[in-house]
Amino acid sequence: MTASADRASLHRDGYAVVADAVSPERCPALAEHLERHARRGAGSRRLLDVVEFAAIAGAICARADVREAVGGDASPWLATGFTKSPDAPWGVALHRDLTAPAGVQADTSSWTAWTEKEGEAHARPPTELLARLVAVRVQLDAPDERAGPLEVVPGSHLDADPSECDQGDRPRIAVLPARGGAILMRPLLLHASRRPLEGAPPRRILHVLCGPARAT
Repeated sequence: MTASADRASLHRDGYAVVADAVSPERCPALAEHLERHARRGAGSRRLLDVVEFAAIAGAICARADVREAVGGDASPWLATGFTKSPDAPWGVALHRDLTAPAGVQADTSSWTAWTEKEGEAHARPPTELLARLVAVRVQLDAPDERAGPLEVVPGSHLDADPSECDQGDRPRIAVLPARGGAILMRPLLLHASRRPLEGAPPRRILHVLCGPARAT
């Protein structure tokens, strides 16, 4: 993992693409491993409980570009697997990621909108903390536009009101890193994913949320 994300792009657009998050040769085995841990055929939020994925998440959050984007030492807050296939042809409307696992920080007194996801407490951190987080979405399959890739609205992470999901007249663009590459993105960036087209190959993503190391 040597190539760094474009700092200007991450700041200006809310995302950047890197080519070397995971070795491409390792991706097929990781994709199969991810599917074995999927829940209801679509994915799982608890991949930090799996030794192999926890190790990858730790290495990703140790990247220099991720630490710089977080503003200090970074640690994995969440590792999620996403699987799209003929058996799970889902899509997601335009949104921002506004919640995180509550156990990642010692003081969550200012967090709101508490809920439970896969048996773990989640809540919405303050906006200034959300703005520091970086999600790293590792592409485990060869990119294919038919498979419902990630679509983003560049610059929308800077919107004054993160509760709004209005695209306005801004473009929405698809981002397709190569196998083993990744998208570094701010969770406040507006993003979506369409349902795959008929005959599309599987699309499997390892999504690692990196944030400030736990303060005790």
